[in-house]
Amino acid sequence: MASNTFSFDIQGGKECEEALLEIGSVLGTKAARTALKKAMQPMFQEVVNSAPINTGAISGIHLRDCIKLKISGRTNKHRKQGSDTFLSASIYTTGPANDYACAVEFGRNAYVVERDTLFGRKTRRYKIHIGAVAPNPFMRTALYKHAQSTSQAVIDGIMDEIGRISANRNKIAQQKINAMYRRSAKLAP
Repeated sequence: MASNTFSFDIQGGKECEEALLEIGSVLGTKAARTALKKAMQPMFQEVVNSAPINTGAISGIHLRDCIKLKISGRTNKHRKQGSDTFLSASIYTTGPANDYACAVEFGRNAYVVERDTLFGRKTRRYKIHIGAVAPNPFMRTALYKHAQSTSQAVIDGIMDEIGRISANRNKIAQQKINAMYRRSAKLAP
């Protein structure tokens, strides 16, 4: 049986935490959200590209079209659990593709269904044998493949975003100082 755990090392976590605390909660969250979204894109693209193509699509719905990436902030659920999570990223399926995505990712055992209608008309009872579906994991493989690089990219991205925000704040502050200097020079006797 395969192991469901994996581990990896990332560098710069302590420096990133200190920089986030220094920049403040609003700008820190903005920087982290931007960096997390950027860092998750390769994993998201891997999931979309490795999702199997359903040739017998139900009502024209394809699994690839129903895969979404969501970045969400701290929720009441996190608060109640005592978690210190302030941002989370999810790759998930939406709409009618959910059941199909679960069957593809985890597989399904064979089962038998009894029916008494055929093409909308009542018939005598009959059984349908639904075969087993072997698992074809496409989300888990993307996670295992990109977990370390994504984690490191989040930290590097946060540091880059903090640098960009700080530079922008310095530029705005310098513009305000220059405007005040010009105003005071006009008013000087």
